[in-house]
Amino acid sequence: MIGRIRERNPDVEIYIQSGFPPSQEVGGVTRGNAENYNEALKEVCEDYACVYVDVLEGLVDANGFLKSGLARDYAHLNNKGAEIWVENLHNPAFYWLPEKSDEAFGEAYGGAGNTKEEENPDDLLIAEEGPDAEATNNETETVRPEGTQEEIKIEEWQDEGVSEAVRIEDGWFDDSLFLGDSFTGGLYNYTLVFGGLGAAQICYVNGLSCHHIVVQNQQLLYGGRMTSIENVVAQSGAKKLFLMIGMNDLGNPEEDMRSWWDTIIGNILNAAPDVDVYLQSVTPPRSNIGRFTLDNVNLYNRILREVCEDYGFTYVDIQKGIAGSDGFMKLEFMANNEHFNNQGTEIWLENLHRPESYHSYSEEEESA
Repeated sequence: MIGRIRERNPDVEIYIQSGFPPSQEVGGVTRGNAENYNEALKEVCEDYACVYVDVLEGLVDANGFLKSGLARDYAHLNNKGAEIWVENLHNPAFYWLPEKSDEAFGEAYGGAGNTKEEENPDDLLIAEEGPDAEATNNETETVRPEGTQEEIKIEEWQDEGVSEAVRIEDGWFDDSLFLGDSFTGGLYNYTLVFGGLGAAQICYVNGLSCHHIVVQNQQLLYGGRMTSIENVVAQSGAKKLFLMIGMNDLGNPEEDMRSWWDTIIGNILNAAPDVDVYLQSVTPPRSNIGRFTLDNVNLYNRILREVCEDYGFTYVDIQKGIAGSDGFMKLEFMANNEHFNNQGTEIWLENLHRPESYHSYSEEEESA
């Protein structure tokens, strides 16, 4: 994996964080295995000139187990534990440069040594984001669209004489917030390693749905606190909001799904009236299983387009290249029946960079 990352981003600085021990031993999840794994991570850091980050300070007890008061279950941190983890990430003392890394990182880190005590906090450069990916195809023109969401219409690009090879550059997403369910979680994991969305913020909750947001007041973790979706949008300061919510709503009555969207959009626009909203299509399953059917996906995408038309939003069709001739997800992009693997996520990301994926329903267009 390190080799692939370095191949895609040769100048990226890699930080490998320690694994957490369990609060109690269950099956193969043991304190001893966690300790052995962390030793293996240190060896990887030595072999590949990476930085090892020991984030366990304050999280483990005297016996080496995760403190029960900081555990959501035997293997995961609760919110209080996550706060300590974040604090540790801000402490330069916990960044360890292996001996073999000294020469490779000497210039960047001011000759920092391989022990915590020898590191100079003023010299330690903690990278928050990897470098933006750049197009390598000389025949592809990279552009940075400016202004409001309606300027991304493919018709406007064609009117300006721009070829189909135009690609929206990563930096255009810098002021964006991507918010959604586990699909967005997959996008987060992919871009965390490979980049592709500039400095965009990504917030997700597994199992997120419009029903849960409206009926059950489901909240999201943002800035270390649980809060509503509209507060996340407002607090983020994002100018563009990309929503991917819907797979977990499939099979509900059409009028309910539309009503939930009206409530969510109303709350978002009340909290952040100037944000440009982009609704991404839900994607087809590999096969029809239960409520996850192609008919339900097509129905839901029709609802999303209607919402965009009624509110003057932009609909983003991310399905190009993902579905086969039968309309179902291609096998090579499948992690399970509904979710993408890395290859599928890469296609999704590429579709986000294609102007032709964006279909605007701006007020100006309606009145024209």
